[in-house]
Amino acid sequence: MWEKNKEKILRILSCKSLKARIFLIIVIVGMLPSIWIQSAILSNYEDRAVSLRISDVQNQMKIIADHLLNYNYLQDTSSGIINAELDQISNLYDGRVLIINSNFKIAKDTYGISEGKTMISEEVIKCFKGESTSNYDKENGYIELTTPIMISGVSESDSTETDKIKGVMLTSVSTDSIAATLDILGRKAIILQIIICIIILGCAAVLSSILVRPFNQLTEAIKEIKEGYTEELANVPDYAETIHIVDAFNQVLSRMKRLDDSRQEFVANVSHELKTPITSVKVLADSLLAQEDVPAELYKEFMEDIA
Repeated sequence: MWEKNKEKILRILSCKSLKARIFLIIVIVGMLPSIWIQSAILSNYEDRAVSLRISDVQNQMKIIADHLLNYNYLQDTSSGIINAELDQISNLYDGRVLIINSNFKIAKDTYGISEGKTMISEEVIKCFKGESTSNYDKENGYIELTTPIMISGVSESDSTETDKIKGVMLTSVSTDSIAATLDILGRKAIILQIIICIIILGCAAVLSSILVRPFNQLTEAIKEIKEGYTEELANVPDYAETIHIVDAFNQVLSRMKRLDDSRQEFVANVSHELKTPITSVKVLADSLLAQEDVPAELYKEFMEDIA
């Protein structure tokens, strides 16, 4: 299948028709930017949507982190208010929240399957060092981010404010809604792309016909000169290129006309030069034929004149 399409493409590219090449160039120049713009818009929307989702979830998790400290949730996970907030976040974003204490133990899992287990990962370790992380897994359709559970205090040595990380919140949120919106936008973009392609094809057909029209006029002007040479010269002043071609053609036409005139003059001169002696020969011959019993001396004299 690909080989057949490849042969068709190569056949079009190798076409010697100027109209076909102009048509192809307009189609390519018109469609490539539209395809690139479509891809850029969808990609930009996806990046923007993911960034907003991360920011929104991160802000809400920071609020919940403060509530965890207020309710001492890392030591006692029985608080109904905190559990309700965590469940609400999980349901809202179709995700999962893990509360990890300073011993890397999972104190709370909204799925209820990993509580009491140890969680050691690069993201968790970075978060305990004060570096919040976020990761978008496009293939699996989720965002994973970490939020530190920090308690602020004052250093006794230099009276400066310090933050002590008591735990980490590891949150995974689904991006199915973003993917669904991208799918809808993609379908609409395809429809729009088809419409644009139809418009570009129509414009390419019209423009290619208009652009090669002067060359067609030039061809017709040359075809009109079929027999002999005319005093009327071709004139197609639409493009500088056609002007150059017409000038060169008219010069050749003028040169050929001069050559033809020279030929006719030569033939006329030769005809005139031959007419006089042939007439004299004919007169002498007719004179001999008109006489009877012509002496041999007269024949010899006439033959000498003819010779």
